[in-house]
Amino acid sequence: MEMIIEQSDEAKKLMATRGWDKGYVVFGNGASEATVKVLTTVCLLKGTDFKHVDISFDDTALGEEDKLGVKTDTWKLLSAGRSAMPALAIDGVMHTESEMICRKLAKESGASAEVLELIDLSLASSERILNAVKHFAWSGLHASMGYAIVNKDHYTGFGQGIQTEAWEKESGKVIDTFMKALEAKLAAKPALNGYFVGDSLTVADCVLINWYLTLGCIGALDIETRYPKFCENWKLLKAKAPAGAQWHYEHFPGFGDYCANANKDARAAGFDINKAMP
Repeated sequence: MEMIIEQSDEAKKLMATRGWDKGYVVFGNGASEATVKVLTTVCLLKGTDFKHVDISFDDTALGEEDKLGVKTDTWKLLSAGRSAMPALAIDGVMHTESEMICRKLAKESGASAEVLELIDLSLASSERILNAVKHFAWSGLHASMGYAIVNKDHYTGFGQGIQTEAWEKESGKVIDTFMKALEAKLAAKPALNGYFVGDSLTVADCVLINWYLTLGCIGALDIETRYPKFCENWKLLKAKAPAGAQWHYEHFPGFGDYCANANKDARAAGFDINKAMP
């Protein structure tokens, strides 16, 4: 289940002072591969009836605007020491873990079994997939930056020479099994329309929205060749410009360029996610 943060009295006082203790409040950076899942889900289910507190990748202090840095003591206070994003406050109760937040909201909104099954599919694989992308991409970038915008402890267990070849191969299998399941789901549709279920956006689409850029852009997986229906469907959804996804579409690809540059020598030496795939 989603994690509920037990906030201190000081944190609750700040939430109340800012008006974040009423209704829905999303905390996160819109470009983030995790935040985009929650933002698009909340936009789908709540329209514009929510607040968004922008969490930047730095130590920007909280001012008059609803914006603060992920590395500030204020965010550490609000997140009960976790200093991670995204989070969703519902009437002052803070929830974490992006996909579990989305599943909670989907179930409460009466989502179909088909939608919930797709969310669960991602939930079952996402931790290993994200760790694989940390291993083959993010770790090299953040090391090159001196871990300036992240918690170092989240990345030092990954990178060239850190994990075993067996771990890399197993990660490749998890990625391939997950992506082939999505490919098969789309192949069963009469025609691709940008949506995994039916003819309109569902929370399943919100939960799966990041994987094209996470794997293809950041991880440098040859996703276009391996999973063409998934890629075509993602591009069709992007063209529809779902609310809450604009920052992810516009800004997240830039991190792919940074990852490519930081991992250039390692990838030239054969440290390549594609070699871990079945």
